[in-house]
Amino acid sequence: MSSRNDFMIKDGVLKEYQGEGGDVMIPAGVTSIGIGAFYECSSLAAVTIPSGVTEIGASAFSDCESLTSVTIPASVTSIDDNAFSDCKSLTSVSIPEGVKCIGDGAFFGCESLTSISIPASVTSIEDGAFSSCASLTSVSISEGVKCIGDGAFFGCESLSSVTIPASVTSIEDGAFSNCRSLTEIIVHPDNPAFSSHEGVLYNKDRSELIEFPGGCGGEFTIPEGVTSIGDNAFSGCESLTSVTIPEGVTSIGRSAFSGCSSLASVSIPESVRSISDCAFYGCSRLTSVTIPESVSRIGECAFSDCSSLTSVTIPAGVTSIGGGAFSDCGSLTSVTIPESVTSIGDSAFERCVSLTSVAIPGSEGRRGGNACCA
Repeated sequence: MSSRNDFMIKDGVLKEYQGEGGDVMIPAGVTSIGIGAFYECSSLAAVTIPSGVTEIGASAFSDCESLTSVTIPASVTSIDDNAFSDCKSLTSVSIPEGVKCIGDGAFFGCESLTSISIPASVTSIEDGAFSSCASLTSVSISEGVKCIGDGAFFGCESLSSVTIPASVTSIEDGAFSNCRSLTEIIVHPDNPAFSSHEGVLYNKDRSELIEFPGGCGGEFTIPEGVTSIGDNAFSGCESLTSVTIPEGVTSIGRSAFSGCSSLASVSIPESVRSISDCAFYGCSRLTSVTIPESVSRIGECAFSDCSSLTSVTIPAGVTSIGGGAFSDCGSLTSVTIPESVTSIGDSAFERCVSLTSVAIPGSEGRRGGNACCA
């Protein structure tokens, strides 16, 4: 058990823990746990935070790899960035009513954490707050939460279902990406900003597909009426084999299909105007792709690491091919670039080891300096 001499405290702020670990009880009178106070305290097993503490500072318990339990009092209003990140043995934590914000990466990498309940007092779950919590099977988000940040639950590969309450008005990119067991995202019918249909997350009028559950696979046809596929919408959907994009879709977002390692077929309609950066990055089973004439820009790394891609048709109308657009496409043997292209980014075809022919009509002044470096 810890003694008061184990703590460096100044003006109510616990600056540093200097004890031997084990079960620790923070002394009364502490009002704030400072930045990195217990950082990398590998022998810390359990900690009790006294009533009166209002803030758990950034990285306060980060990398406390033996920490299995923590008692957080009702007085706490803020759990700051990376407060418990990489506490790999933490199995449970109770977030009390009163906490208003769960900071960036607050519980990142807590791979033994199995369930979490977000109280109604919390208004914001910040970027990556529960990212890579691999054992997290259940999450309860209370009415009151307004914002779910970028990648907030990214890589929670045991999470099977999540319900979005009516209060949520902002869900940032990839909030639930790479959740391999996730089969449904349910939205409260009174939510003013979002909706769900057959477990897929859309904006309210279903004109934008925001998130496809990572545990779903096989063939999927995007519904009529969708005009935009959001950033990271299908990212990490490893069982998705085929997707049909309807006429009317105009944009395919950044990393929209990245890491869809089983995706062998995709139909891109004439309505699409641009293919964003990393849109199909790492689609290792995609063998061919026809880009419609409506597309004017192929983004950076758009088809990078599509290792089975043997052929690609770049139509007249494309004016820009981004850097690394087809890099690491080791099966690609030939490509014809139309005269409309005025810009080819560096390393666009880097490490395309099977590429024997690149036809660039009137290529003078059009090619990036290292477009085809091996």
